Amino acid sequence: MVSLRRSIPSILAIISGILMISVSWSGGLGLLTGVFSFIQDYISQNFSSEYASLIILSLTLIEQILSILAGLGGITVIVGGLILIRIKWLGKFLITMGSGVTILTMLFLFGQTMFQGGPAATELVLIMLNSTGWIAVFLSLLARYLVR
Repeated sequence: MVSLRRSIPSILAIISGILMISVSWSGGLGLLTGVFSFIQDYISQNFSSEYASLIILSLTLIEQILSILAGLGGITVIVGGLILIRIKWLGKFLITMGSGVTILTMLFLFGQTMFQGGPAATELVLIMLNSTGWIAVFLSLLARYLVR
């Protein structure tokens, strides 16, 4: 029998994923790619070439998998919500990957626009306050938080 403790977060995650898909929200992968690129540069400069190539190959594979999960956005959140009922850690991970990169991307966009100022900043704030996407992100965060 499925416990109520996991079914409510699962339902919230599925609703969140549907809302993310309906407004075409998914994370920009520039931040994720930038972090992996920085790590790969550091490894290639500080490790011997035989170890560095093996580590960089492994990191590239991990980067590609995480990029696919993050890029799918709402679909990843829905799958995470479905899996959450049976496998808690995997569901939480998928919800985080589907919504987490989206959150970082939107916060970066928000910060950049506010820093530039002007009418674009005011417009962005109004759009974000009325956005279904932010409701979706909030629901995914709530779903992840409610899972114990």
